[in-house]
Amino acid sequence: MRDAAFGCDWVGTPIPFQRCLMFIIATANKDFRLTAGKFVPVSNVTMMNVCNIYVCMCVCMTVYIYIYIYIYMYIRI
Repeated sequence: MRDAAFGCDWVGTPIPFQRCLMFIIATANKDFRLTAGKFVPVSNVTMMNVCNIYVCMCVCMTVYIYIYIYIYMYIRI
């Protein structure tokens, strides 16, 4: 984006247009980083961590439910 803005034919254009191009070039120089909550960078690693936590929670809840059912059936007998 930065190179395309600089490469356009901007010589001789009005000053407001040149200022807009300078703004585009300055903004395009900043690194883009997707974050969650503005403090955790989102990447493949963080996505896999979230998935692993979710799977672990599902497994733990399933085991807890099976134990609860087993205890309920044992007490009922």
